[in-house]
Amino acid sequence: MGRKQLAPEEGMQKTLSLRISEWLTQYLERSREALEREGQKLTTSDVARQLLINSAGRDMPIGFVVDKEEMLRGILRAQRDDLPLTQHHYAFLADQAHTTYQQTRRDFVRADLLKNNLNAFAAFITLCKQQGHDIPDDRARYYRSNLGTKAQEKTDLPDSINEGNSLVDSLGIPFRTTGEFMSRNLEVALRDEKGLADDEVDRVLRPYLPGLLLLALRSFTYENDRPVDGVENHHEMIDRLKIRASLNHRNEHFSISFADGNGDLSVLITPASSSWMLTCRYERFVDFVELTRLDRGAESDYFRLEHVPHMGGVFFLSAKGAEVNISIRFTQDEMLGMRTLCNVISAEPEYARVFKLLELRYGSV
Repeated sequence: MGRKQLAPEEGMQKTLSLRISEWLTQYLERSREALEREGQKLTTSDVARQLLINSAGRDMPIGFVVDKEEMLRGILRAQRDDLPLTQHHYAFLADQAHTTYQQTRRDFVRADLLKNNLNAFAAFITLCKQQGHDIPDDRARYYRSNLGTKAQEKTDLPDSINEGNSLVDSLGIPFRTTGEFMSRNLEVALRDEKGLADDEVDRVLRPYLPGLLLLALRSFTYENDRPVDGVENHHEMIDRLKIRASLNHRNEHFSISFADGNGDLSVLITPASSSWMLTCRYERFVDFVELTRLDRGAESDYFRLEHVPHMGGVFFLSAKGAEVNISIRFTQDEMLGMRTLCNVISAEPEYARVFKLLELRYGSV
């Protein structure tokens, strides 16, 4: 016997409680605000319920994944063993890349990863044109609108993408919002431009897989406060992370020492002329290094750097989310000394190897 179909009023009597992530909460709230601007007065719960109703009985959209960790494991295995990937896989990665730019608390992002995302979008659009896949005018306008003012002046989409790349180059260190807008294009294109052969999609996007994976892995780390597990033998990974080179480095301003941990890295930063010291793990150390390489005040995931020109150009570094508000003062010479020391350490093969392994675990943005 077949199942009895619920009457509409029966279905509405059921109550469902869910725990959802912060980014999904923000998405529902933005959707509610957009509908409100159109004159519809709805609660966030109304929007969530309507989305469920609209998707009932339909196939899940391309890129939709329930178990993100298992999907990432599968893609990592495919990358390691040179196995083919589908448009569904790349759509998932593009979605997670865009999500990463939404999730990060930084106000700056890596230019190389953003350009990798843009170039993947360019490669996919080129494939669409080669295969005779017409992109509707409204979507082409949408793509151009995410690539900057000059890009919108172009009529040919590849020219607009070139303008987007030029904008990233001109910024040097792009803003988070730039990454959020530009990364929308690859996400939407892989989701909506359908009908292409998976092997062709894999062929043109494979060169950009490492960068897309770094962004997707960082999204998982943000959401779960840990890296993806089960990628390789845990004991083998720990052995590969052991530091065999000298553990201490110093200059006239600071000393930095490292110790390998249980699948991570412990770092101790000590100034030569002050009594404070800073201890942190890999993620926070990389966050600290990238922040102190800037020539301006900025926000990162774990720290806030304030530049005070009227006090002789000093910098104040504080930890975000700390229960006690403590700031560390850096003179301009000390900040330069920190950058120089970090650059020396990063250039050493032994440390570069360990940093690369950890980056492949935690991802990057």
